[in-house]
Amino acid sequence: MKKIMLVIATACLMGSMAFAQTEQTNTCANGKKAPKKMDATTMTTRMDKEITCAVTGLTDAQKTKIHDLNANLATEMEKNHQQAQTTQDQTKSDMKAMHSQMKQTRDNYDAQLKTVLTDAQYQQYQAYQKGRKDAMKGHKCPGQGKGNGQKPTEEK
Repeated sequence: MKKIMLVIATACLMGSMAFAQTEQTNTCANGKKAPKKMDATTMTTRMDKEITCAVTGLTDAQKTKIHDLNANLATEMEKNHQQAQTTQDQTKSDMKAMHSQMKQTRDNYDAQLKTVLTDAQYQQYQAYQKGRKDAMKGHKCPGQGKGNGQKPTEEK
């Protein structure tokens, strides 16, 4: 009888240990699932919606130009990400070069967007971008940089 109870207890313990194992590679620091990879079409749709909500008074011509800019940016970023994934053994200089290339792509997008929007609309867009950046601090997923996005405070 003692052996049967020992076998049942061991089975329950092993089952609970197996159940407690979770996959941590697909969750962010806040416990939510990591976002899925986006293709250019999904990214363009999302960016169109975000800019339309963030910037008021857009004309149909502006929306069309912004959509084209978003599509070009999404395609470029997707190409850059694929290039980054194909080269597994990258040195720090390769990573810095790729980072500067992505930053240049984003800066070109901002410059083109500035020509499409009025000054007031571009200020609204910049305020929206700053708010997004501030909101993302501390929400990094595993493997996305060091730390939690916040600078350590010095204690005196």
